[in-house]
Amino acid sequence: MKITKFAVAVIAISCSACVNSGGINTKESVDPQAENKFSSQLALIESAFQKGDSKTACNLQLMLAKDFESLENISSEYSESFKKFQSKCLQSLSNDFKGLIKE
Repeated sequence: MKITKFAVAVIAISCSACVNSGGINTKESVDPQAENKFSSQLALIESAFQKGDSKTACNLQLMLAKDFESLENISSEYSESFKKFQSKCLQSLSNDFKGLIKE
């Protein structure tokens, strides 16, 4: 049981390290092809959250973070949505962790 709690803590810490710190983008620095791929993935994440499937949403968010290590070529509008989903995933992970601690 202690190993499970430790594993969840490690995952929580590693997820918080995934936060991308991209700067504010101008229209000139946006890559339209990358942004289209990024926005379609955001739509999938949002759909999963709306269905109440936070596990799938957070897995998709993690894959998107790996695909786009930097948000330099993504508009600030999509970057903000991405950060909002990161926050939701961290909150979900935190709630799961609290549930494990109570067990």
